[in-house]
Amino acid sequence: MPDRKRVILFKKKDTDDKYNQLLLKHHFEPEFIPVLDHKLINIDAIKAIIQNGPNREQLCAMVLTSQRSVEAINEAYKELTRLDQHVRDEWNSLPIYIVGPQTAEALAQLPLFRDTNHDGHWTVAPRASELIKSFSAQHLDSTVLFLAGDKRREIIPEALSAAHISLREIKSYVTCAHPDLANRIKQDDKTLLQADWTVYFSPSGLKFLLDQLDDKTRFLANSNIASIGPTTSDYITNELGYQVQVEAEKPDAEHLVQAILNYSKK
Repeated sequence: MPDRKRVILFKKKDTDDKYNQLLLKHHFEPEFIPVLDHKLINIDAIKAIIQNGPNREQLCAMVLTSQRSVEAINEAYKELTRLDQHVRDEWNSLPIYIVGPQTAEALAQLPLFRDTNHDGHWTVAPRASELIKSFSAQHLDSTVLFLAGDKRREIIPEALSAAHISLREIKSYVTCAHPDLANRIKQDDKTLLQADWTVYFSPSGLKFLLDQLDDKTRFLANSNIASIGPTTSDYITNELGYQVQVEAEKPDAEHLVQAILNYSKK
């Protein structure tokens, strides 16, 4: 059997990690380096909004761009002692605009939204630039609630402003470097340059990673680059000026590994 190609994934290795399983199955050698950590914030404010409900808060829609914001909703909901049924019904009939199918899947698993058909109420797009096309098509009044992270881009606020839609933004989490990142990079500095593939999952993760590297150019140019989706690809290509060899058609392990396999067969 030929030597296994080395793949470094800049993410936390999950329990029963599918990326790990599929890469091993196809004779790659995966290694995981977590780059990001998150801290949920403003949970009390989000809890009050959930308890009051969209009507009382004068909300006509909600925008979510990250699974971290879903975690913040869940954390706030868990702190509630009770929620009136009519308020629960309001949340389940509220239009919600979501970036990423995984974010939508995570939201659907929350007790507040579980066991409810959201067809016609939820709009899901792979990235913010595609999601905003839905805003102008909707005759929205009142206010849109945007639960955002501290690293969020201006795309959604600018699109809502252009459509004359009122925005209420609450930061639900802050992003920071993983506490182990500097140590891992120092330990693995030489072996990082020997990877056949490097896999990136977000622009913010890449920024924190590059801050730890002495030789950024050599590092990015030294391996094939795989991206989990278009936002990350755009950042690597347009902001950093490097070519992305493969981009996952959908942001999951199956599509990412398949993209690497297809490229390797060329």
